[in-house]
Order: sequence, then C-alpha cells, then structure tokens
Amino acid sequence: MLDVRRSYVDGVEGPPKTDSSRRPLPIPPQALEALKAWHEQTSYSDKDDWVFASEFHFGKQPLWPGTLWRRNVVPAIERAKITKSKLGRHSLRRSYVSLLLSSGASLRVSMELTRHYTPEMTLGTYAQTVGNEKRNAGERVASLVLPQAKIA
Repeated sequence: MLDVRRSYVDGVEGPPKTDSSRRPLPIPPQALEALKAWHEQTSYSDKDDWVFASEFHFGKQPLWPGTLWRRNVVPAIERAKITKSKLGRHSLRRSYVSLLLSSGASLRVSMELTRHYTPEMTLGTYAQTVGNEKRNAGERVASLVLPQAKIA
C-alpha cells in the first residue's frame, strides 16, 4: 500500500485535497520494488524528503512536473518502445483506466484506483475500448439473437 501524505500544487505544500486522495493506494509489487530501488539510489531518502525530490531544494520540495516527466517518464516510455506522439500523463491515465476496465475490473475499482470522484469522470473522460472489445461484444450479442448466423 502507498500512503499519500501530502501534495504540492502551484508551489504550495498541503494535505491531499480529497478524502479519496488520502486513502492508502494499493500498488502492484513491481511498482513497489521500483520505488524501493529508487529510494536506495536517491540522495534524498530522509523521511520528510519527497519521493522525486528537487536537488535545488535539497529534497525538501518535489521536482516540477515537467522535470519529473523528462527525467523519469520519458526514459521509461522509450524503454517500453512506445512511439505514440504527444503522449502525456492523461494519455497514460486513459490507457490505465481502459486496461483496468477491459481486464474485468469493476467501474468502482477503476474509480478508486484513479482517485476519481464520479463514474462520469472515469467513463466519460478516461475510458476507451481496447483491442477488439467492440467487435467481440457485437459478436456475443449476435450469437444470442442469431445463434446460427455466421459472424464476419
């Protein structure tokens, strides 16, 4: 579990803004191991230092989002050989929500993992179909209505 104890918005440190944001967040073992490895290699591993800390502020402030993106996320995207142009954090969130839902996770689980307050935010803004989901769904409905029909 990951505990989010504070946030940093527009240069101001404070508590996470919602009750949902303050709840512990289950994370996969792979992510936990990556965070532990990062904690061992970073120069800023004191209890009050930020996970992705600014060297300029000696760990007492986080990296700016653009710096964090360039230093940590872009290299990971390149290692994964993802070539989509203009990939941003919302693209990653859309992919995450879409993969959660297509893997069978409930809407409620998807909402809670992404810290969305409403199902409309999760479904309307972030969810997209993955792979052949639409074709497969259409074939399942057709087989119920026309069990002998040949599906193209």
